[in-house]
Amino acid sequence: MYKVKKIKNGYTIVENDTIIVNTYTNRKKANDVCRGLNLNKGFGGNTPHFFTVKVNITNSEEIDET
Repeated sequence: MYKVKKIKNGYTIVENDTIIVNTYTNRKKANDVCRGLNLNKGFGGNTPHFFTVKVNITNSEEIDET
């Protein structure tokens, strides 16, 4: 079961009170994603590891592809 929990800088979705799935600054977005996951719009009840790993996002304007 997925739940939205309030944290210092926003809202986090937690699976089974142990796995942080994702963090959002917008409460509505967090609730929408959480609701979808609880309605099995995700991964058959199991959150894949790649979905829970924090990644660094680079601004595409900073990438020199020449």
